[in-house]
Amino acid sequence: MTGETEAAATIPRLRLPFPARSNPHVRVLSEHLESWVRMSGCLPEAGLRAWREGRYAELVSRMYPMAAPPLLEPTAEAVMWLFLYDDHLDPGGPGATPEAAERLTQLVKEALSPGPVPPHPLAACVRGFRDTLVPLLPPQVWERFAAEVERFAEAMLHEVRSRASGTLPTPEVYLADRCLTAGWFILTTLAEANERAALEPAVANGSAHTELRRVSGEIACAINDLLSLDREFAGGEHHNLVMLVRHAEQCDVREAVTRVHDWLTARLSEYFAVRTRFLSQRTGPEAHASAELSLPRYVSGLESLMRGSLDWSLETGRYRPSGTWEGTS
Repeated sequence: MTGETEAAATIPRLRLPFPARSNPHVRVLSEHLESWVRMSGCLPEAGLRAWREGRYAELVSRMYPMAAPPLLEPTAEAVMWLFLYDDHLDPGGPGATPEAAERLTQLVKEALSPGPVPPHPLAACVRGFRDTLVPLLPPQVWERFAAEVERFAEAMLHEVRSRASGTLPTPEVYLADRCLTAGWFILTTLAEANERAALEPAVANGSAHTELRRVSGEIACAINDLLSLDREFAGGEHHNLVMLVRHAEQCDVREAVTRVHDWLTARLSEYFAVRTRFLSQRTGPEAHASAELSLPRYVSGLESLMRGSLDWSLETGRYRPSGTWEGTS
């Protein structure tokens, strides 16, 4: 990619027709997150000002509008941890080498089980919200959450290795990995918990749920890649859907943006079809009487994740795209 960032930043209009919701506890959450970040040791004092400008409590508030204390705080810690982990492994970051990323991956896995606190701030954070979440979540939800944390760490390690080798994935492979490196399945499991929508095993492990999470994740991640394109290019990060489409299809940046946007519009239509199939499922006779309510609650949680992330990105100016984006009409 050479000298084409202005063309790349012209983002076409997109509507996400989901309601904008916000958690009423955002002010208290903001105070908690600042205290948590300071105590975590994951962010140097010099980075606190920039961190405050990010207004991450507002992101969590939009993504988890139904989260109530005491689950809201560990949810926010886990979301913040994803950002800190990603920054740590970014190009030029302290964990950007395969050796450092491999060691951190192992420590994260150790942190998900009882034992000594791992000797790394990011792994120690995992132990912290593990100890808080285990008594708060249904066992099956915690098990899914822990498994997704492991998958996230492994996917981040794979990305670091890929970056170090200088190889670029195809757009198709990248999309599959992107949902993992974005922590999307961690976020959706937290949505399941915060919407009080614990899914039956047959539903959670079913094809409709798998497809629903994948499609919603691809939408959210593609939006993020469009918005962050200029910033990532400036930082030397080439794991971005627009860049990979440009490379694979040998087109210029403007055309790659158009192709990703067109794909995204089609994928949004597919999401509604998958959502209908997911909601049409029937719970088993052994399920709790509220089980069927879990399905629409869960869907509402997914849509808050997608809409909340977009609104926060635009309102905080995190990426400052030059095009026009809309949440709803």
